[in-house]
Amino acid sequence: MKTCKSRLIVLLSLLGFAFTQVAADESQTIIYYLTSDDALSAEMALEEASRDLASGHDVVIKLNHSATSIASNTLMSEAPSETGMTLQQKLEGTLKQGAKVIICPVCMTESHMTESDLIAGIIIGEPDVTSEAMTAKNATGTADHAWD
Repeated sequence: MKTCKSRLIVLLSLLGFAFTQVAADESQTIIYYLTSDDALSAEMALEEASRDLASGHDVVIKLNHSATSIASNTLMSEAPSETGMTLQQKLEGTLKQGAKVIICPVCMTESHMTESDLIAGIIIGEPDVTSEAMTAKNATGTADHAWD
């Protein structure tokens, strides 16, 4: 079972990378839809988003479910990545590069987070905000990084 899960992670990672490369080549907004705070999947998504931003593309990162903890300025991830940065530091980096980061308000409440717990610059995804970002004329779709 563990081998199957590992193969699935690798396959989804390759598909996500291929999707973002095609989307980046078309100069469209790339949407990353994160539903997990799993360190590996979240780090990979944030790295890909950072590369896309560095290439001059617009990026929207939508945080749902347990991925909302990545947006917390009080709940820092325990294990730093290979780069020595926490997931929160990586997310702050993408914000500084120009990413639009939207957090699900219901998921945020379920995680016992308030607006004051959020990293500066994160937008609470009320329906109109989320709808506008997800249905933008140049939006390519989503690259889902959710491998629980």
